[in-house]
Amino acid sequence: MDYDSIAKGRRRNWKPLLPEEVRKEEAEARREAAREKRKGKKSTELGREEYRRRFREDSEERDQALWLRTKRQSIILLGGFLLLALGWSGFKLGMKSWRIRENREALSQVQSDLAGGATIADLSTPPFAFATWRSAWLTGDMRTAVSMLSATTFRAITKNRSRPEVMRQWADMYSRGAYESRIQLAQAFEKAEVLAIPSKPWSDGDLAVFRSAPYLRPKEMGEPHRYTLAFSYDSNSKQWLFADLRDADFFSVRWLSEKQIMPVKSGLNATRYNESGYPIN
Repeated sequence: MDYDSIAKGRRRNWKPLLPEEVRKEEAEARREAAREKRKGKKSTELGREEYRRRFREDSEERDQALWLRTKRQSIILLGGFLLLALGWSGFKLGMKSWRIRENREALSQVQSDLAGGATIADLSTPPFAFATWRSAWLTGDMRTAVSMLSATTFRAITKNRSRPEVMRQWADMYSRGAYESRIQLAQAFEKAEVLAIPSKPWSDGDLAVFRSAPYLRPKEMGEPHRYTLAFSYDSNSKQWLFADLRDADFFSVRWLSEKQIMPVKSGLNATRYNESGYPIN
């Protein structure tokens, strides 16, 4: 019985009857198919792993690129902010320097006018108000001296009398030489310096402060003193009015508004201030 006859029959387990060479070829074919299948699976696994690896690398590259872009943008924004801040600070410093120079020049001009014999009556700016105060006391113009008192100062020193009444009293005292000390103090402000002038727009009660050269009152012993002269802005009249005059040791440069000015105490109760405006006793 040969192979073909068996293959045509009904015997089911005919493989053992196959020739040895055929069985070996089929076994080798099956092993080869299994190897190919394993290779395919392995390739598939390797492909998946390679895909995952590349995906991770791409994600990392995208994240790195995003981080670098964000970093660059942050640096640019920070740099822009710093440039803007520096520019604004420089602008403010420039404006402050310009304002100081402008006020000094204005003060120098009105002082020169006064020295030349001019009479000044202008309360529109701090330098002019300062010159108006000096002019009034140097020429005996008590009408101007009283009219330029701020409402707060007028109430504090006149005890609710009317301004015309106070004008008459001051004029009489001036003519009798009762204000010689005040006149000499007004003269001592010839070489005054600007301590503070606020920037515009001015608000009600803002202070402008000037300081005199060292001065020793008549019959006074000891070292010369410097004095501060302050004017406050009145928003109703749009004028700078007289607010305070005192020994500079008792005036705080931290006072920026007339409401902050404290009354001068006498004796051991008096409060002195350092150059920065802080109490020292």
